[in-house]
Amino acid sequence: MNQKYGYAYFEILANLLKDEDLTEVQQKIFETYAFAQSPCFTVRDLVRIVFGKDLGTKGHNSKLEQEIREGIRRLQNRAVPFVSCGDGTYYLAHDLDQVRNMFCDLEMQATNLQYRAEKMRVYYGRQIDPFQQ
Repeated sequence: MNQKYGYAYFEILANLLKDEDLTEVQQKIFETYAFAQSPCFTVRDLVRIVFGKDLGTKGHNSKLEQEIREGIRRLQNRAVPFVSCGDGTYYLAHDLDQVRNMFCDLEMQATNLQYRAEKMRVYYGRQIDPFQQ
């Protein structure tokens, strides 16, 4: 590839990923972001770019969208800093502050999930105990 990356950070990510066993979909997702002028795409955009399919085509929507989301999740698991905007849009963080913010958000989500799990254990215990006697 002789294309120029949209941000210097993307070149660092590409070098880290070059020895990873990425699927074709994961590779295309990463390249779409890495070489773009704007690092922000909707899932619908990615389906069109990666698969060459219009989401209006019957029978393709949910399966292809799910494949894109799964590809993004797997890249995130390899520490590629994709951030969900919550409206079906993802962007690829491209500087240290954005990456730090992403980690802070993930840590906060983990803390909140742990808190919810602890509360659920208490309340489920109160509901189950009377039936076990």
